[in-house]
Amino acid sequence: MNLKNIKDNISDLRQKRIGILGGTFNPIHMGHLIMAEKVCTHHRLSKILFIPAYIPPHKYVDDLADTHHRYQMIKEAISGNEKFEVSDFEIKREVKSYTIDTLQYLLNLYGKDF
Repeated sequence: MNLKNIKDNISDLRQKRIGILGGTFNPIHMGHLIMAEKVCTHHRLSKILFIPAYIPPHKYVDDLADTHHRYQMIKEAISGNEKFEVSDFEIKREVKSYTIDTLQYLLNLYGKDF
């Protein structure tokens, strides 16, 4: 491997493209997975973060499955795809989940890679 290839590889690592897919995932289903795969491929993303909402602010849900169960269902559903990850950020906050708060957290976590 020559110096140019090494520089190109380092540059590629710095320019990770991360997608986010948030929702209640009550439950996660094939539509979520197919959409995530297509978006990941089309936009050449390095990964997609599935982020289950603790409490969705935009709708009333009286039959929402336990957050731990929804998180575990996502974890199981994405286990075969190395580009898919699940984040428990919104669940751990234990408040209504607003996109702006999640984006601020992700920008702090990933910096300009996000």
